[in-house]
Amino acid sequence: MTSRSRTSPTLALAGTVTGVEDLCPTLRRVTLGGPELAHLGVAGPTLDLRLKLVVPDAGADFASVLECLAEVRPDAPGGDDAGWYRRWLAQPEHRRGAMRTYTARELRHTASGTELVVDFVLHLDEVDGELVGGPATLWAARATVGDPVAVVGPNRAVCGADYGGIEWRPGRAREVLLVGDETAVPAVAAICAELARQDDHRTWRGRALLEVPTRADALPIAAPPGLEVAWLPRDGAPRGSLLPAALADAAPPARRLQVAVEDVDLDRTILWETGSGRAAERYAWVAGEAGSLKPLRRWLLGPAGYTRDQVAIMGYWREGMAG
Repeated sequence: MTSRSRTSPTLALAGTVTGVEDLCPTLRRVTLGGPELAHLGVAGPTLDLRLKLVVPDAGADFASVLECLAEVRPDAPGGDDAGWYRRWLAQPEHRRGAMRTYTARELRHTASGTELVVDFVLHLDEVDGELVGGPATLWAARATVGDPVAVVGPNRAVCGADYGGIEWRPGRAREVLLVGDETAVPAVAAICAELARQDDHRTWRGRALLEVPTRADALPIAAPPGLEVAWLPRDGAPRGSLLPAALADAAPPARRLQVAVEDVDLDRTILWETGSGRAAERYAWVAGEAGSLKPLRRWLLGPAGYTRDQVAIMGYWREGMAG
């Protein structure tokens, strides 16, 4: 019988930490390696590729983590992907571990092996001398070389550039905006780096607006010559408070009459709206804390005059919910 590594779009792969680096006060870079990661990727640039990490949590050991992912392992019999996540979720947490979604900051396939780079935002508190946070964040904060982790993502042998875990789809647009908080920095950096590598890199123009906790969190980002990267350090200001004015400056009003934009009830739905890939002239990619994205969404679809095909807006997380 044909194995999943040849036929199935989703694979669960065993990885090992090969490097840990603190990039700034907010971001920690964890580099993963291992022979199974050779299966990971898409036929084309990874851009803002999302994948899932499964970390041992609540007493789970790595052997049981992989056992709970058995049906999407590379050597499992081939089949469709329907239902695997529901069946994984039904397993006890002390066996399956915790699964969270992250951006592939960089995926390097070389003759010597494959490396996956993931940048983690360290949203942590300290209570009575103990770190408190979501399971993946705690794992990253404590990660050391040799630690195991499972990666669930696209099968490089099967998935093309239209893979659903990539949301950057500007179509023919060359005037672009990339907007987000610190959780969007890895994806924005990955997108900008890819645009800078393209043969037509000089045709891109626009701004990347990144709101981060402190000035020390502003990092060098490789970007095309026409794409300006602007860092907006909060330095104690409320989260999301700096982006509306910066966005209004970058995307000024295009309509004289206010256009009504329906609200999104975050208690009932996830804020995740992506365009069709048919954007013309201009395109906006926006990601971060869902509540702080709502005024940005209203501005883009209202006074700024963007159509829904021209906007991708993604609530990566919600304030008060562990990640």
